[in-house]
Amino acid sequence: MAQLNWQVTNQRGRQFTVGVYHGASTGHLVVHCNSRVILIDFNVCQTKTYSFLLDEDLCELRIDREGNDFAYDLDLDIPDADSSQQEAPTNWNNYYALGSLIAFFLTIYLLTIWLRPYIPA
Repeated sequence: MAQLNWQVTNQRGRQFTVGVYHGASTGHLVVHCNSRVILIDFNVCQTKTYSFLLDEDLCELRIDREGNDFAYDLDLDIPDADSSQQEAPTNWNNYYALGSLIAFFLTIYLLTIWLRPYIPA
């Protein structure tokens, strides 16, 4: 029975422990992440590839049959910083707070102008 573990760090810096149990005679496969089972497959006796998510990052487990043995490889698909020209998401909360602050001071200003004739000097 093959038992392997990988320490994987995703784009956000979160660490995962991904492990594989693969029975040599039965071919039964169990994949777990941080001690939680995420994949079960039976009769895995040939080359096969599995994909799953770690948070929002795609992870790929390849099982290659090499004669009577198996080779295991785990890849985390992290896009290159140069190839992805994604803009940072806009934080609209900052715009709402600024707009509310401007509206508040504008209201105070207009009230003082409107009430100025009624305030004794």
